[in-house]
Amino acid sequence: MLTQKELLKICQKEKISFEKIIRKSNRFILAKGRKGKDNVVLKILVNPQRKHAKKALIKEAKILELLNNLKEVKIRVPEFFGKNLKGKYPYFKEEFISGKILERKSGFFFKKLKRELIIEIARNLNNLIKTPRFCFREIKNLSNFSSFYFKEGLRLHKKIIDKTLTPVQKNKLKKLIKNQPKILVPVHGEVYPNNLIEDRQGKIYLLDWENFGFGNLAHDSASVYLRLKDKVSKEFFLKQIDFKNKRDFNNFFRIEIVLQSIGSLQYLKSQKAYFRAKRGNKVLAKRGS
Repeated sequence: MLTQKELLKICQKEKISFEKIIRKSNRFILAKGRKGKDNVVLKILVNPQRKHAKKALIKEAKILELLNNLKEVKIRVPEFFGKNLKGKYPYFKEEFISGKILERKSGFFFKKLKRELIIEIARNLNNLIKTPRFCFREIKNLSNFSSFYFKEGLRLHKKIIDKTLTPVQKNKLKKLIKNQPKILVPVHGEVYPNNLIEDRQGKIYLLDWENFGFGNLAHDSASVYLRLKDKVSKEFFLKQIDFKNKRDFNNFFRIEIVLQSIGSLQYLKSQKAYFRAKRGNKVLAKRGS
């Protein structure tokens, strides 16, 4: 496991003056520091034995580097400052974006967004969709959000689908999945409020690219749509999404909305259960004292 001492060694090696840990999980540490005039974030693998996490970090580093180097791609991502993927604790360096994360306190929905920000989010997604697939040909282990993903979604959420959808709705969903057009485009995979940051100039940056892969036209759009709280914002957002074939987009969108809604419902239930348990533990602690 990565210790504070080893973290400081990495900072020293990279000539970064360590300031603080921004985020810590059982997979990665995000440490903020300064290197000259630049505010830098180090994303470091915490446990070398977690092979899946290591692959994700390596992939994210390569994606960020590639997106920084592609001149024709106009997706706002943090500036890439370099990587070291061969040591015991692989890491990469990126620009620290000073701004606000777009999530509510609940952590699932977007906070109330101005129209300018919704346009910014849509612009990023439009530019990502338009990026040619061959640009990413050298990167391995890319996520696949294709028909397999839909079938897996049906399998994983079978119980909740059985409870939520009528037999007619289930058949419609299966039919949509079966007849979906085979159009795969680059997708971020996790366009959630906590992965979008607004800088001081009102520009939106996309963070956390570890789940990047190829999927359908509506995958990222559906993620944003579901997390916008009010109907007006939802409708306005959809108008900003640029797609050539409206029918294909609508087919994909309908599938995504159902599957992602089901997944989100499970997430929200687990969150509620967690907070209930946490609150219950506090009550028990008070009673015991």
